[in-house]
Amino acid sequence: MAEFERENQKLTRKLSNAELIIEVQKNVASLLGISMETEEKGKKGKKG
Repeated sequence: MAEFERENQKLTRKLSNAELIIEVQKNVASLLGISMETEEKGKKGKKG
């Protein structure tokens, strides 16, 4: 059980880091005037 808790904590940290990176990317894109699609818009555009 302790192994699962450690793995959960590790994955939670990685997710938090990934979310932070995404926010930074959004901010940089905004500063550069680049429009970033949301995931939902990207999925709709790729169908067909």
